[in-house]
Order: sequence, then C-alpha cells, then structure tokens
Amino acid sequence: MNIQAVKLDLIRKITLMENEAIIGAINHLLNHNDTENTGDWWDDLTKAQRESVQIARQQMAEGKGIPHDEVIAKYRAKYA
Repeated sequence: MNIQAVKLDLIRKITLMENEAIIGAINHLLNHNDTENTGDWWDDLTKAQRESVQIARQQMAEGKGIPHDEVIAKYRAKYA
C-alpha cells in the first residue's frame, strides 16, 4: 500500500470512528509532534511516573529486572 492509500485509509477510519478517547489520543499525538516537540518527554511525566521510572532503573541496576533484549527474544521465539 502506498503512502497516499494509507493516508486515505486513516482518514476513512477516523471519520467513521465514534470512540472519543481514541480520537483524543490521535489528536494529542498529532498536535504533540507538531507543537510540543521542543521539550523533553520527562517534563511531561507526573511525579509518580518519574518515581516509578527511577525505581525501575534502580531495580535494573541491582539485577532485579529482565533486560529488554531477553524479553523480546523470548516472545519472538514463542510467536515466530
């Protein structure tokens, strides 16, 4: 499918869509890329989200997590 066909398909799907949450998410995505791309995504996180990221980073540093590459390899092997 060429890019023009993809665009037309997206227009059709959005026009028929009734789910306000998805429409809002699409709108946010499109507007975010155009107008808010000057800042860092970290600045958009809440305090709780930042704390969760910091906890996860600490856990990974302590060897308590599973590296992304291992998770991806596991599920690629399972669903390939």
